[in-house]
Amino acid sequence: RFTEFEATALLHRALDLGVNFFVTADVDAEGAGEELLAKAFRSQREEISIAVKVGYDFYHAHARLHSSGKPSVQFTPEYVRFAVDKVLQRLKCERIDLLQLHDVTLEAIQHQELQGALAALKQAGKIRHHGIALGPGSGWLEETKVAVHREEPTVIEHLHHLLEPANGLAITAEAYREEVGKGGSGRGAKGPG
Repeated sequence: RFTEFEATALLHRALDLGVNFFVTADVDAEGAGEELLAKAFRSQREEISIAVKVGYDFYHAHARLHSSGKPSVQFTPEYVRFAVDKVLQRLKCERIDLLQLHDVTLEAIQHQELQGALAALKQAGKIRHHGIALGPGSGWLEETKVAVHREEPTVIEHLHHLLEPANGLAITAEAYREEVGKGGSGRGAKGPG
């Protein structure tokens, strides 16, 4: 485990080497990642881009009762606005460069009021872009198809590593091909064309 001093030094070294995109999830260490980024890059905020995942409700005691040991996911417009405001407080800044819905559900992707809330957050300057992060708690193909069809998210993130080898590129390509086959533009797909 790193001390705060060591973690800050590591972040500064990364920036010195050209890494300027940092990703955190608010549920990881209950916001400590955002607080660390705020301390490390207090005077360099314009030099970096920050992506934050929200959706796991660790703020409310009742949400901690999920059977997996993780907090329950929450994608209501009210909760997403609340979570964004909390993240901005921890980051000590006015905007999130990329907001991702963490392990988002199909129902949330299809929820018109949530899409409206994301558009309002963007209009207010609280987020620059928004996307979805699909993970073990959510599906893959149907969620990607709906997201590609809506052309809404800037980013569709799939896990791809040894423990969870779902091939995100292949899934996104299949969703894109299916959308184009239906006569859609498929502009939402950030993958092969």
